[in-house]
Amino acid sequence: MARPLSSYESDNEVAKFIEKRINELTTISGGEISQADIARQAGFSKPNIINMLKKGATKVPPSRVMALAKALGADPAYFLELVLKDQDRYSGIMDALKEIYGENILRSPTLSQDAEAIYSELKALSNGKALKFDPTHPATAAALKNLVNSMAQVAQDEAEES
Repeated sequence: MARPLSSYESDNEVAKFIEKRINELTTISGGEISQADIARQAGFSKPNIINMLKKGATKVPPSRVMALAKALGADPAYFLELVLKDQDRYSGIMDALKEIYGENILRSPTLSQDAEAIYSELKALSNGKALKFDPTHPATAAALKNLVNSMAQVAQDEAEES
């Protein structure tokens, strides 16, 4: 008989994703963001629900997908897709939505265009070098902060022009 998987070995993609995002948020914030904070931001009355979600012991209620994605700093479309694929009672919904409305039904067109442009620039600037993304590395964190500030300035400039 196979032993049960621990939270770190969960085969549940939603649980893995939640655990990864919590670890990233905790690292980036220097421990100032707690699971209780995330639970509260997502509208859960009991903070231990986050631990249960990380372990895959409970499923994300569809009514909490948007709030939890926001609390985790995650792309809501990606998170919704993970949640729907994870829950048997919703199996097939994503496929049906994509068939009816197209492959990018849940993707933000602006985010996709910006992400694609950033990826293209990184690829061009790398000159074929292997790249590794680590948001916790000080140089990467500083570069990301500069990128976000620059993108915000462009958005502000465009808004002022129109």
